[in-house]
Amino acid sequence: MDIDQELLDRAKQEVSDVTFFQGNITQQPCHDTYDVLFINGVHSIFDNFQWLENMLASRASDASRVFVFGLFNPEYLDVLLKSRPAASEGKWENGWNLYSKKSVLTFLQERGFSGQFYDFELSLDLEKKPDDPLRTWTERLEDGRRIIINGLQLVNTLSLLEISKS
Repeated sequence: MDIDQELLDRAKQEVSDVTFFQGNITQQPCHDTYDVLFINGVHSIFDNFQWLENMLASRASDASRVFVFGLFNPEYLDVLLKSRPAASEGKWENGWNLYSKKSVLTFLQERGFSGQFYDFELSLDLEKKPDDPLRTWTERLEDGRRIIINGLQLVNTLSLLEISKS
């Protein structure tokens, strides 16, 4: 499911044995119910948890699992971010919101679900792209670990969240 028909058309060309459909996860659950639902890197564009509520409603059974990969804040703060290019009169864009792990787990618990976070560490170097400051790159720390950063100066803390019925 995607809101953008152009992306759906491209996906259909790339993967032929999958059913794709247009929709908006913030406005409706999926057309059918599923055993496994996965959302990859887009939940941070939403300013509330309606997308998550609709994913939970799209589960086929109590055994169904929901997986969410992307930005989560390990600190106890929820952050809504908007950006635009410097010296621009353009539209403020979202896409880097950080929901705290605590808020997500509280939201799930209040609805009878549990969640487990699996933190992600990138094992390769990404170069900075001067022509695309929102594109992430890696920086090496003194201890050899990598952090993922972007032009917003936001350190990207990526995790996979697995959701199940409590």
